[in-house]
Amino acid sequence: MNAAQIERIHSVADVSSQSYIDLVHKLDHIRHTIPNVRFAYVMRPTDHATSMQFVADADALMPLTSLDRNKNGRLDPNEQPALPGDRYDASEQPSLLMALDHASVDATPTRDAWGTFISSYAPIKDLTGKTIAVLGIDIDAADFEAMTQSLFSPILILLMSLAVVCIIAYVIITMRQHQVD
Repeated sequence: MNAAQIERIHSVADVSSQSYIDLVHKLDHIRHTIPNVRFAYVMRPTDHATSMQFVADADALMPLTSLDRNKNGRLDPNEQPALPGDRYDASEQPSLLMALDHASVDATPTRDAWGTFISSYAPIKDLTGKTIAVLGIDIDAADFEAMTQSLFSPILILLMSLAVVCIIAYVIITMRQHQVD
C-alpha cells in the first residue's frame, strides 16, 4: 500500500485499475491474517469535516455468491461492498475521524449498514507526513464480546490489540518502503 497508489483511486471507474486491484488484495490479506476481522478498508477525508470517502474494501473483488451471506440470491444493502467514491457519514464514529491524526479504536461498538463492530483505524501518510487516508479494520461486536466473556479475555484483548498494531505497523512500513523504491 503506498500513497501514490491510493491517490490514483477516486471513483467506480478506477475499479479495473491495477492500483485498485492490488490495494483490494492487500486489504483481503490483512483481513485473513488477523483472526476475527470481518472488514478491512481504506477511506479518505472529504471536504466535509464528518464525511469520509471509500477508496477500497477487501470485499470488492469477491464473487457475488460469496458476498450473498444469507444466500437469498441477491445482494442486500449490508452485503454490498463499498466502492471507490462512496461517501460514509462518520459523524457517529469519532475514533474514525481521530484516525486522521493518530491510530484509534472504537470505545464502544459502532453500528452502520454492514452491522455492529468494534473498529480500529490507522492514518496512512504520504512521504511528507500528510494523512491521505485511513486504514480501517472491523471485528464483529458479537465476536468481540464472546472473546471478552471468556476466561482469558484480558489476554485475548491484549493479543488482538497487539495483532492489530503489528498489522498497522506492517502496512505503514511496507507503504513507506514502496514509496522509497
